[in-house]
Amino acid sequence: MGVPKLFRWLSQRYPLCNQPIHEAQPPIDRLYLDLNGIIHPCFHPDDEHGVRRTEPAVFAAIFNTIDVIVRIVRPRELIYLAVDGVAPQAKINQQRARRFQTAANAAAQGVAHAAAPAVDGADPPLVDSNAITPGTAFMARLAEHLRYYAARRVSDDPAWRNLQVVLSGPEVPGEGEHKIMEFIRTGRAQPGYRPTTTHCLYGADADLLLLGLLSHEPNFCVLREVFMRTSSQLRRAPSLEQYALVHLSILRDYLAMEFAPLAAAPALQHEFAWERVFNDLVALTFLVGNDFLPNAPALYIPNGALDVLWEAYLALIPSLGGFLTALDGTVAWDRLGAFLRRLAEHEAAACFEGVDADVAWMRQRLRSPPAGPPDAPDAPAMGAAGPPPPREPAGTAGTNGAAEGTLTPSRRRLAQLIRTFVFGTATSLRLPTVHPEDRAFVLGLAEEINLEAIESVRRTGLGITAADRAGRPADLRPAEAAPRRLGWRSR
Repeated sequence: MGVPKLFRWLSQRYPLCNQPIHEAQPPIDRLYLDLNGIIHPCFHPDDEHGVRRTEPAVFAAIFNTIDVIVRIVRPRELIYLAVDGVAPQAKINQQRARRFQTAANAAAQGVAHAAAPAVDGADPPLVDSNAITPGTAFMARLAEHLRYYAARRVSDDPAWRNLQVVLSGPEVPGEGEHKIMEFIRTGRAQPGYRPTTTHCLYGADADLLLLGLLSHEPNFCVLREVFMRTSSQLRRAPSLEQYALVHLSILRDYLAMEFAPLAAAPALQHEFAWERVFNDLVALTFLVGNDFLPNAPALYIPNGALDVLWEAYLALIPSLGGFLTALDGTVAWDRLGAFLRRLAEHEAAACFEGVDADVAWMRQRLRSPPAGPPDAPDAPAMGAAGPPPPREPAGTAGTNGAAEGTLTPSRRRLAQLIRTFVFGTATSLRLPTVHPEDRAFVLGLAEEINLEAIESVRRTGLGITAADRAGRPADLRPAEAAPRRLGWRSR
């Protein structure tokens, strides 16, 4: 499960957590591999030619990547290989639409592959990525090859010979990372477990960082690729420069320094525990969204969502009488409700900031004084005293001499009609016949306040409609929610 922009945000805010793999690394006791983070890059083409690989080539790329990771980490006790099994029902429901779309795309590509003749009896290229699903023939063959691969490495490779190797294949229910975390929790409960055991988890998803925090292991790190490899690079041996270690022990220290005011808060009304704080922070990341949950309104990581959550947590937790989550993982809904009410203040300010700016601009535009008296004619009477008016630059005046920025009486009447439409509930506005020099004014005003202008070819009038009116006028919606467009329609 990915959390968009989380790893980048953590790397920028807490840079010392990342350690290049070519530097001296700590000894690792146990290595866990979420193999779906390896299978997908080896299956999908990522180069400019979109070359598909055959099944033997995909298997070879997977085993080659595992060999490199084992040589990098050099575990001393255990290697755990986990492949995604049957997912929970909620995730299965969410995946259906995506899988159907993938199958349709694969069928369209398969026609082209079928048209190409086989060369020297070569295996057909893999097209349908839905094959990476528990229960398919492809995953059954992969599980069989993984068992043979692990047995062969234990018998022939000195780096594997003295290690315990555990393979959890696609026939075991649950996602790979959750099977790994269950194995770690079960191991901690066993007699003789050493609290100083060092763990290293390899995977591509940002939620592995959160799961590592939830493990409450003091020595835990996550191995990640600094950048994703292309298909041409997958055919070669991966290099050390492609990987980096994320030390969660350093991340825990960073978080302890950032939330240190909580431990010394004079208004603290409950017992303080750092592990409870880490649980709450992981729970709060659900508000910024992930692969299966949308983010809360106005909470997007590149826009400072985590900073807002951290500040609200620091301000409220001392007075709430406890933490947001209990020891058993359940949520304290009354405290969470108080926290969400605090966030609602930020949401109201952030969501409607663009709306308020549009309203303020509209009011200022409508209230701006005209160039002359309201009832003054568009041009001075002939023979009037005083120097002649200055000549307008080319393209700034219409046929009646009124500049584009001048609010003439006719333009004021049009602006009043548009204002009534903007603050009303109607879905369209039909303006009367507009003079040619006033059309540019109306079109510019419509574009600036996010309305769609439609001009008929017969020039019998100018119509303005809301681009998307769902509960409130589209011109009062933020720019990212309702795009500003200028369209034309011919009769």
